[in-house]
Amino acid sequence: MLSPPDLAERLGLSEDTLADWRCQKRGPAYYAVGRKIWYPKDRVAQWFESKLKETKDDGNKDTQREVA
Repeated sequence: MLSPPDLAERLGLSEDTLADWRCQKRGPAYYAVGRKIWYPKDRVAQWFESKLKETKDDGNKDTQREVA
């Protein structure tokens, strides 16, 4: 389990951003136990993986340009 400060640090975000996401029903799944918030590590990993953006080109191709 990760606390909001732990998760914010790992993601390079502020705790306020995580709080905003919770209010907007965005971001990783979490448990609310009383006034405490806990993020399960496996659900954070799933959420993070879902944010992966695939690209068509990995940038390692040699491209040749036609010269007129």
